[in-house]
Amino acid sequence: MAGYLPDDFIDTLREQTDIVEVIGQYVELRRRGQSWVGLCPFHTEKTPSFTVTPSRDMFKCFGCGKGGDIYSFMMDHQQLSFGQAVEQLAGRAGIPMPRQTGAVSDDSGRKRLFYANEFAGQYYHGLLTGGKGGAKALDYLKKRGLDEKLIAEFELGWAPAGRDEFKNAALGHGIVEDDLVSAGLLGVSEQDGKKFDRFRNRLLFPIRDSRGRTIGFGGRVLDDSLPKYLNTSDTELFHKGEVLFGLDKARGQISRESTALVVEGYMDLLSLWQAGVRNVVAPLGTALTSGQARLLARYAKEVFLLYDADRAGLKATFRGGDGLLAAGVAVRVVTLPGGQDPDDYIRANGREKFESLLAGAEDLLERKIEILKRKLKLEVVSQRELAADKCLETVARCSNELVRELYMQKTAEFIGVPQSVIAERLRRVSEGAPRRKSGAGRSGDKAAEKKSTSAGYLLALCLRNPEYIERVQEKLGRDPFERENHERVFEAMLTAWEDGVRNIGEALYTNLPEELHPEIARLREIDDLEPAGEVFDRAWRKIEIGRIEERIRAVIGGKDPEGQSAREELKTLRDRLVNLQRELPGACWLIKN
Repeated sequence: MAGYLPDDFIDTLREQTDIVEVIGQYVELRRRGQSWVGLCPFHTEKTPSFTVTPSRDMFKCFGCGKGGDIYSFMMDHQQLSFGQAVEQLAGRAGIPMPRQTGAVSDDSGRKRLFYANEFAGQYYHGLLTGGKGGAKALDYLKKRGLDEKLIAEFELGWAPAGRDEFKNAALGHGIVEDDLVSAGLLGVSEQDGKKFDRFRNRLLFPIRDSRGRTIGFGGRVLDDSLPKYLNTSDTELFHKGEVLFGLDKARGQISRESTALVVEGYMDLLSLWQAGVRNVVAPLGTALTSGQARLLARYAKEVFLLYDADRAGLKATFRGGDGLLAAGVAVRVVTLPGGQDPDDYIRANGREKFESLLAGAEDLLERKIEILKRKLKLEVVSQRELAADKCLETVARCSNELVRELYMQKTAEFIGVPQSVIAERLRRVSEGAPRRKSGAGRSGDKAAEKKSTSAGYLLALCLRNPEYIERVQEKLGRDPFERENHERVFEAMLTAWEDGVRNIGEALYTNLPEELHPEIARLREIDDLEPAGEVFDRAWRKIEIGRIEERIRAVIGGKDPEGQSAREELKTLRDRLVNLQRELPGACWLIKN
């Protein structure tokens, strides 16, 4: 907060704040003479040693030594700056904030955007709970095990199907159209420039900043419409890659435990919260961004990742895990049995069994090694070299020197070479020195080159014709590409498309780091993209063919290629392969193999 607040205001606010009432929101207090006691929220204890003395406006823990006034408590417990603590307490007391000495005036434009989002949250929540078209969504939430208290606590909402129902309500409330557009609540038609409701026929999850202010929304359809999820587009208040759903409510618990759980979706988080698990957050997409990782590192020393166990979930696990290691956080991976997600598991098994799974969580690198042992033929030298490089991708991201050394030791033991060899290879990787691609020249790499080239055509097609972005996911799943560069470009395309961005190319240059700009330029140079439908049909089939060929090699190279299940899988794969090859359209253009 810029500038300085008058000392007399700070003193007056402290005097008018009931310290017992405020701290009592976070700690169960019992009266003992002139003081109140409870279990300390800053360390684990069984016998209450945390004391609040209202006559002195002070708190003190005689176990860990933590103490201070109400401002100290709010700053430590809620991870606020001093200015944020003052503002939150003033708002609670209904006392207007004074103009700060030496401060510039508050941005009235930002205030209007906060106001628009706050109104939207109340409007949509009222539709969900008031029986005005939201009955189906409310029934859906209750069938998923969420009670009315939690629905109200998170202020879940429902957006009606009409194109301007919310807009008309907001205008009638005195909010101007331009502010609704700037807040990401309205879209603008490219055909006639008319403004329309961005969220329609969707269950809505309000997204809040660390101070609990609504800055955006995530919307989920209840049918098979696409996109399944739609977030607020980037605004002055909302940047998708820098916000974590639920952090405003969870950060106190995360700070106390020094641990956080990261789940994939809104419903996973809400189901865990319903069951009493309160140190949980969710990114607004599949994988944690580096910005989200740094944000979480402010509160947690250790993070448990609970993503789906499918291919996309595993990629998100390791990408997010690497980002957390770079932020200085220890990372463990929780694998839920039977391919369940956290929502399914905790509703079926309860909190106690869920917490026992957390106790058995694996270290991030150990989990990667376990998967590599299962997927690769490590008796083949080139496969062992590939395994080393996969491990080093994670080792290279460690900002903690001790963890980095321990990870190098684990990698050396896994690969079966001296640690000095691993250290030298890591040095070359870190310095960007070229290294021979594992197994170069083998048939598997030729297939990878085909997939990579076909992927380039698909991405170039999506860049030129964004309507193909969703079709790529329909044919190849939500994680359609192998190469990391292609993955990152496609994710940025998908985000821009879902956010209603008109110029996808401009969005890529804006939202992706400079290291990927040459990749974008290469995609823009591909010009043999007609007829578009034929290009699309050929490219996605070639990628799928490459996947199937890779799986066939893996099955044949397995422990029991002649077993009944292996024979059945091989037959299914080969039948699918033949059908795809037959379906490849005759092309008047060529994807180079």
